[in-house]
Amino acid sequence: MHYFTHGGDDAIMKFRKKPVLVDAVQYTPGLEDGYACYAIDGGRFVGYHDRRTLIPLGFRKAPAIKTLDWWAEVSADDWIITGILGERYPCKAEEFAQTYEAATRGSDGPPHEEEADICGVHFNTLGNWRKEKAFDAELKRAIVRNNSAKLPEVVASMADWAIREGNAAAAKLVLQINGMLTDKLEVETKDGASTDVAALTARIKALQVRKDNEDSADSQG
Repeated sequence: MHYFTHGGDDAIMKFRKKPVLVDAVQYTPGLEDGYACYAIDGGRFVGYHDRRTLIPLGFRKAPAIKTLDWWAEVSADDWIITGILGERYPCKAEEFAQTYEAATRGSDGPPHEEEADICGVHFNTLGNWRKEKAFDAELKRAIVRNNSAKLPEVVASMADWAIREGNAAAAKLVLQINGMLTDKLEVETKDGASTDVAALTARIKALQVRKDNEDSADSQG
């Protein structure tokens, strides 16, 4: 989404940065890739050295990490961010707090601002809506409606898996979904008896054949 000012060819456009997930960890000793070395006498910068390199006496070292371009020093409380390309760079704690927020929220936490922006409301409003039972129920119904087209594929996958694995519980569920088995019929093992997986497999295959025939008839009609 972008915003712009009206003013002919000289209009200045404003752009909103896309939400990007990054990994970040607050610096602690041991996370550095190497050190920036300074001469103790005069503080002259000498160069960067890998952490495995022995730093001679007479030099002061400051922790540093490798970035895409070169090296960057890090200090206590800095955050080390890993970007979408795997690049690493440091960020001061104050800037990090103003720029980033945790991507994982608790179930009672406020919704993302991006979601509220899509709805055209403040995120607190969206949070209040979620507390209403009627809204939450309609949200669940909308999720079901939007995903109902995928249910045949899900059931077909369950049937294939039940046949392949010989899973009696999955087979029972598939049959119940398609109205071929009621809760009055039991397929659990009792008294050490084994489940007739072959019989269940035959019924599932018969179901698949029936479904294929129905789909073929519908396509021809």
